[in-house]
Amino acid sequence: MAVKTNCIKNGVPYYRIHRKINGKYEDFYGKNKSDAEDQYYERKKEAELGVIQGKTITIKILLHKWLFKVKKHEIKESTLEKYEGEFRNHIKPFAFSDIPIKKISSLVVQDYYNTLFEKKRSTEKITSIHKLLHQFFIYCEKEGYISKNPCDKGLVNIPKDNDIDVDKIIDKKKLPFDYFREDELPILREAFINNKYENVVDFALGTGMRQGEIVGLK
Repeated sequence: MAVKTNCIKNGVPYYRIHRKINGKYEDFYGKNKSDAEDQYYERKKEAELGVIQGKTITIKILLHKWLFKVKKHEIKESTLEKYEGEFRNHIKPFAFSDIPIKKISSLVVQDYYNTLFEKKRSTEKITSIHKLLHQFFIYCEKEGYISKNPCDKGLVNIPKDNDIDVDKIIDKKKLPFDYFREDELPILREAFINNKYENVVDFALGTGMRQGEIVGLK
């Protein structure tokens, strides 16, 4: 069965369709109607993402559109707000965001993480940004903007806060701890004799368990 075409271009038969993109009509050519329709829908998808022919597509452009046109339908509103904050405060202000998507590599991402660390972003914050970028580059890889996800496991390293004194942080978070002295225990036990909490007090003194742990026992 012969393939149905409707025009000749440069001596080659094609099926042509005329469709509107961004308010202007364009011609789309294929070996048949289905192929021409595929060309149109691919071009339409690019136009919706802001990918205009001849325009350099950077992280700043595509990540924002991905967040609000694609990702927003998969996540909670609170998560979207968090991602938008990461983008606005820690990605968009840096030169990394102006690099064309097709030129992104694991080395470029590593340089960006190192810069964040030098600008006093914590390991925790960089890790959070890394998780966002990894999801974004999964999308870019699927859509053909890049050939490989530069944030895949083992390709980049998150700078570590090696100079942090963990013990000092723990001490700062400790709450003042009140406790009974040895000579106060008999007084406490005497105060609860024949009280409905007598056994609870004895149990607490004997085990050191907290109030919530004791009352939760069966």
